[in-house]
Amino acid sequence: MFLSRQLVRPYPCQRLLTRNPVQNLVLPATNVVASLPQRRHQSSFSPAKVPLPNLGNLRHAPSPTIALGLSSIAPFVAAPYMMVHSGEFLPSWAYAQLVYGATVLSFIGGIRWGVLVAKPESLKAVHQYCWSVCPALLGWGALLMPSTALGSLTCTASLLAALYADLMPQAGYPDWLKALRLSLTSVAVLSLLLVLTCQVLLSEKRDGGSK
Repeated sequence: MFLSRQLVRPYPCQRLLTRNPVQNLVLPATNVVASLPQRRHQSSFSPAKVPLPNLGNLRHAPSPTIALGLSSIAPFVAAPYMMVHSGEFLPSWAYAQLVYGATVLSFIGGIRWGVLVAKPESLKAVHQYCWSVCPALLGWGALLMPSTALGSLTCTASLLAALYADLMPQAGYPDWLKALRLSLTSVAVLSLLLVLTCQVLLSEKRDGGSK
């Protein structure tokens, strides 16, 4: 008799489940829901954010860098100016702008190479040396494109990629240099895009007038 009572006696876990079955279902679900935001926060990916430089730091730049920087954007601006002034798309000016953009990309890579060479402790930064030659290779690839339009798009994307890399927090790049890079690259990119716009609009206008 004692053995039969012991067999039918519910275990403690069974006794807990039969007392309040609704509570036994709600509490585990609440614990699962409460753990979801923490898991989602742990698995979230946050891309690297590049802080935009303060253009007010240009007042700390040496005077020759400002003067030479402003003169360096003249070939970029000259091409769209000539096209708008003449009212026609000029392929020779578009290609000249592309060649100059490839030259500027090589110069941008040389800046990083010079910063690395000037710092002996930076000799271990192999990826930095590898990136310093990438702008020149990208400019060379832009010149090999089958059309000037594709080359200009490649040059534009390469200038933006080089600007993104130079604005990353790193040693050797003063704040005034980052501000100068942002200003000059913005003008160069806008000039390249304006030439592409002239190629579409002015070419159609010239074709329409010849019909």
